[in-house]
Amino acid sequence: QVLLFCSALEVLAPQKEDKAPGDVQPDTSAFPKFEDKSPQEALDYQNKELNNGRLAMVAWTGAVVGAALDGGAHPFATLASKLGA
Repeated sequence: QVLLFCSALEVLAPQKEDKAPGDVQPDTSAFPKFEDKSPQEALDYQNKELNNGRLAMVAWTGAVVGAALDGGAHPFATLASKLGA
């Protein structure tokens, strides 16, 4: 499913030529624009986003490893049971 989604995203929403690689923000006012910031502010914002993503990956890895070590349910199964699915 993830591979199918990523493939569809590549076909349906290609990278614009005038944007930097990885800059896939939509052209709306709801998202901060790097063009409106100084180069240092833009770099700080990008670093904050990278660090948040890294923290999320570490947290997810910790949840999966913790469940595997103590024989508990996988985090997806736990979430589904709490949501009533």
